[in-house]
Amino acid sequence: MKRLLPLFLIALILFSSCGAWVPQTSPGTEPSAPAASSEAETPATAGTLETLETTETATAEPPALPALPALYYFQEGGALTYEKITSYSAVPRKDADVGSFGVAPEVEPDGKKSYVSLWNKGLADYPALADFKTGYTLVFETTAGQVFTVELFRPSDTKGDFNEYLDVYLYDDVANAGKGWYSHMEESDFSAASLITSVKLTGRARATEIARVSLSVFLYDASGARTEPVTLSF
Repeated sequence: MKRLLPLFLIALILFSSCGAWVPQTSPGTEPSAPAASSEAETPATAGTLETLETTETATAEPPALPALPALYYFQEGGALTYEKITSYSAVPRKDADVGSFGVAPEVEPDGKKSYVSLWNKGLADYPALADFKTGYTLVFETTAGQVFTVELFRPSDTKGDFNEYLDVYLYDDVANAGKGWYSHMEESDFSAASLITSVKLTGRARATEIARVSLSVFLYDASGARTEPVTLSF
C-alpha cells in the first residue's frame, strides 16, 4: 500500500503539468475561409420600358375654294330663254338628239340674258371665276346593267367605247357669240381660253339600250380643286 502511494503521486504530477492537448497549425498558415456558394448571385436588372411612338400622319385639308357662283342648267334649242331646269325627260333613240344643255352662273345679268351677259356678270361678281373652268361627268347605265362614267374636260374626252350608245358634243358659246350658226368644238379648236358652256347628247346605234342618264357640271381650277357638282338626271 505504501509503495503504491508514491507511484500514484508521480502519475498525478505528470498529468497536471501536461494539461489538455490543443491542435496546432503550421506557422504562417491562415485558417481556411468557408467555401463560397456555387450559385452566382445575379444582380437585379431594372426592367426596360420600350415606348412605341405612333406617328400620326395629319390629313391635309384641301384649301378652301374662293367665292364662286352656283351653276345651273337650261335647255338649249328652240326659243332660248335661259330658264333654269332641275329635271328633264327623254327617250334615247338612234340618230336623234337626246338633249342639249346650257350652263351658266346663277346670277342676274344687267339687261337681257345671254351666254355672254350671264358669264360676264359671274366674272364681275366673282373675280376668282376667271381661274376656273367647267368640267362635266356623264354617267349612264344600260338595260344590261353596264355603267359608263365619262369625265369631260376637252373635246378628246368625247371619244370612247360609250359612243356605241351616245355621241357627246361640247360647245364654247361665249367665244362664238354673235357668229350665228357654229359647230361643236374639235380638239384642234380647244385652248386654255376655251370654256365649255353647253353639252349635246345624241343617240347612236345602241341608244335604245340606255336605261338612265345623269350629267353633272362643276367648276375646277389648275390644281384640280372642284366645286360640288350640279346634276341633271333623266
